[in-house]
Amino acid sequence: MTVETETPEVATAVTTVRVRQGEEGAFAGWLTHLNETVATFPGYISAVVVPPVPPLQSDWVMVQRFQTLEQLGAWLDSDARRSLLAKTTSLLVDEGTTNVIEGTSAEPSPHDMVTEIITVSVKPGMEEAYHAWVDRIRQMEARFPGYQGLQLQPPIPGLQDDWVSRYDSILQST
Repeated sequence: MTVETETPEVATAVTTVRVRQGEEGAFAGWLTHLNETVATFPGYISAVVVPPVPPLQSDWVMVQRFQTLEQLGAWLDSDARRSLLAKTTSLLVDEGTTNVIEGTSAEPSPHDMVTEIITVSVKPGMEEAYHAWVDRIRQMEARFPGYQGLQLQPPIPGLQDDWVSRYDSILQST
C-alpha cells in the first residue's frame, strides 16, 4: 500500500545585496545580528547566507524560509527588520532586491543544486502570453542534463508585484 503525504509548502525570501568594498567585515557582523533576529519570528524555518563568488557572483545572497506566507510577510514588514536594514545604508552599494517564493520544502542538497531566480514585471492583460512564453522556455530547458524544473509564481498581493521564475538544475560531473 502506498500512502501519499502532502509535501509541506514554505515561503522563502531571497535577498541579494552588493556590499561596498572594505565593508565586508562590518556586513558579516550585521548578518549575525540579522540571523539571530529572524530566528525569533513565528514560523521561522531556516536562514542561509551565500557570500559572493567572484567573478561569477558579486552579490551576497540571503535566503530566509518560513512555514507560511503570512509569517514571512510579518517578518518582511516588521519594525525589527526595518531597523536592521536601516543600519546597512553605509555598508551597501544600493538597497538590493528581495523576492518572495512559495514552494515545497523538499529540495535537493544545496551542494548539488543550482537555482536561478528571475523576476519580471508583466504588463496587465499580457499574463496569458507570458505564461505561454515561459512554457516554451520550460520545454527547451527540459532537454538539458540536470534540469529539475521551473516554478512560475504569479504576483503575491501585498508582498510582491512581479512574476517570479525559479529554475533548478543539478550540477553535472564533467
